[in-house]
Amino acid sequence: MLTRIILFLLPLLITGGFVSSKREGAMTIGQSSSSNSSEKIPTVSFCDLVTHPELYVNKLVRVRASYFANFESNMLYDLGCKNKENHVWFMLDCGTDESCKAVRETLDKNLKGDPFSGMRVELIVVGRLKCPKAGHRYGVQNGFRLGFAVTRIEQAIPIPENTPMPGA
Repeated sequence: MLTRIILFLLPLLITGGFVSSKREGAMTIGQSSSSNSSEKIPTVSFCDLVTHPELYVNKLVRVRASYFANFESNMLYDLGCKNKENHVWFMLDCGTDESCKAVRETLDKNLKGDPFSGMRVELIVVGRLKCPKAGHRYGVQNGFRLGFAVTRIEQAIPIPENTPMPGA
């Protein structure tokens, strides 16, 4: 288990990243803010977020997306947005060590799969879309045109094993 955790956290530490209906087994994560302030955060579809990034850059939004991580990468995606350019680098942007710890623990508890071929979970996250300056990209080998800086995870939902992997 320790090896799995280390392999999962290694790319996140190196890069500084750690940015449908409710399914059975879904886990709701406690929120540090009141429901009133949570309601003010707009919920945006992942495909809208990546199709029109200019509308959402640096704005706090709520998004439902699948999270994929392996030994060298971690990203958010939605199988409904088929273009690989719509995969978004996952980064952490928590205000405190304690809130970052909560996000990491949620991911570790809910990720299913193999750290080499990939682990997945569907998430409802709150964060900010990041768009680098022209000519720059995020992630391993600059493979991502956009990043998403996650401030908190509101819900973790298991992904059925028969669901296709991203890019499959």
